[in-house]
Amino acid sequence: MKVLKFGGTSVASAKNIKLVRDIVAARAKKEQLLVVVSAFSQVTNKLQSIVDNAVSDNTASLKMLDKIKKQHHKVTDELLNKRESERVKSSLDETLKEIRKIIQGVGIIGEMTPRVNDRIMSLGERLSSQIISAYFNESFKTLLINPGEYVLTDSNYGKANVNYKETYARMANAKFPKRSVVLSPGFIANDEEGNTTTLGRGGSDTSAVAIAAAL
Repeated sequence: MKVLKFGGTSVASAKNIKLVRDIVAARAKKEQLLVVVSAFSQVTNKLQSIVDNAVSDNTASLKMLDKIKKQHHKVTDELLNKRESERVKSSLDETLKEIRKIIQGVGIIGEMTPRVNDRIMSLGERLSSQIISAYFNESFKTLLINPGEYVLTDSNYGKANVNYKETYARMANAKFPKRSVVLSPGFIANDEEGNTTTLGRGGSDTSAVAIAAAL
């Protein structure tokens, strides 16, 4: 199995995602692939703005979340047929609703903890991977996985360190369908308690390296 990683610029627009689909489709005819994807371009910066303002200006953070929602809905509509687009947007909205409640809670409590920070910052990859997975599935079988089930880290939220020994063991025991492309969000993992962790800026590269080394 080979690992391919596509960063934010590669998935910056529907046009770019179509090019990524073509690359993956061509490679998948020759070998089994595990594809790691980043958040859409600039989304991580927008999420950082949400985190920075959630305590002092909660309304601004919620408005920024609405912009992220519109950005992802637009790309979804451009990539998918109407029926599939509505299904995916409904799934995205459930994820967004969860994050909205977390942001509102931060505003009420008046504190942004490192663990909550990572939960919010993980949103970009969680959204992009849902859209890309649905789009890929229109052309070839694609399995979207939760990286937290395979990549284990410590609890150094914001820049978690990968537990390579445990990650290697989990990947070695993974049973992926042989005729499917496996798609994983980059940047995010889980700690031993099952909490979402992030791997720091450029963390999708770290995800790809950890997975590739394990395979």
